[in-house]
Amino acid sequence: MSLDLVRARLALVCHLANGGPDRVVVDEAGGRVYIYHPASASGERCVSQLFLDYSSDDLAKKVVQILADDPDLVVENDFGTTLSGDQFVARIRSQNGWNWRII
Repeated sequence: MSLDLVRARLALVCHLANGGPDRVVVDEAGGRVYIYHPASASGERCVSQLFLDYSSDDLAKKVVQILADDPDLVVENDFGTTLSGDQFVARIRSQNGWNWRII
């Protein structure tokens, strides 16, 4: 997913800060989420992946729900959970308060 598409989707429901051309920044009360394409070993951007760095679990979950609710996407949370996008979003919605940092 291109960063332009990410910006367009998020701008409909989130406050975006200027992150420059290589980063999308969601800036809302209580937290920030930084979204970017990771660099490969050669230094090129890996446009088939999006990384999120965040200061608020709740805001990160909001962003994931907006961007990842798609069975063709894969969400891996760095804490042992890997699901299709729609399954990951369904878990967020069905388990209010899910602490995705617990393995």
